[in-house]
Amino acid sequence: MGPQPGVLTLKELLTGSFNVGSSGSAYTGPTAGGMGGTVAGAPRQSWGGQSALEIVGSNFADNFGTIIVSSAFTSAGFRIANKVLAKPKTKMNKMLRDVGLGSTIQL
Repeated sequence: MGPQPGVLTLKELLTGSFNVGSSGSAYTGPTAGGMGGTVAGAPRQSWGGQSALEIVGSNFADNFGTIIVSSAFTSAGFRIANKVLAKPKTKMNKMLRDVGLGSTIQL
């Protein structure tokens, strides 16, 4: 699978150059506003006057609220799931110990 439109790869971030399709077709790359722009020809060192790190920084600033909310809900979800599933997990682990698989399989 080749480069995806609007996705900045780790290689592009580290080198500052952007992928261009080998068939000569234009590649749609990332921009600070999240909208794609097209590049035809040789890879460039910057994108629209911004470096790769500036683009990532801008996207991080634009999506900071989403990142915080996602992180909070993910950790809360795991805590709730662990509390809800504690008794069934204990019963299943006990059953596995009783049949002799307790040291091999644990939930």
